[in-house]
Amino acid sequence: MAQTLYQRIRLDPNVAWVNVNRVGITWWPPHGTSSYLATYALNGCTGVAIVSPQAGILAHVAPLDPNNPQGPATENLRQRMQEMVYHFNTNIAYFTTSQSMVLAAVHERAEALPDAIDSITRTLAQLGLPLFIRGYPVIPAGTPRPPGTTAIVIQPRTPAQMPLIYVNDQIVYPST
Repeated sequence: MAQTLYQRIRLDPNVAWVNVNRVGITWWPPHGTSSYLATYALNGCTGVAIVSPQAGILAHVAPLDPNNPQGPATENLRQRMQEMVYHFNTNIAYFTTSQSMVLAAVHERAEALPDAIDSITRTLAQLGLPLFIRGYPVIPAGTPRPPGTTAIVIQPRTPAQMPLIYVNDQIVYPST
């Protein structure tokens, strides 16, 4: 059986990994050394990306606030989006041509956390970013999850080309 993209890159020291409830930024060669920007195990979380030919920003936003797991996740989401806006504005020179993406959980055929998705899309619109939204199915509890399930992998190309964005080994940007 062929390896997934996640399996091929998981040990690459030049991958910029983004953990749960974190936001990461990286610069593609020649501005930096990252060969990929990636996160995995989203299952129920939301992924948010801003990419350009020179750099990428990626957030892995959990549906619950780690500081208040019984309460709404609005503060957690607000903090992650503030971090994305900060990275974008601080590094605007690397994002003159950019694209944004939201990867939303789909549970029982409905978009999970629609209020969170609305908040994210409003934030990205305020930055003037083109946006597309994709959904991914949430894997039910107790179901085996192979390594790299619900992964986002962003792969740079040449300095003049937008990077490729993969979700579960499928290219979602640019559209094929």
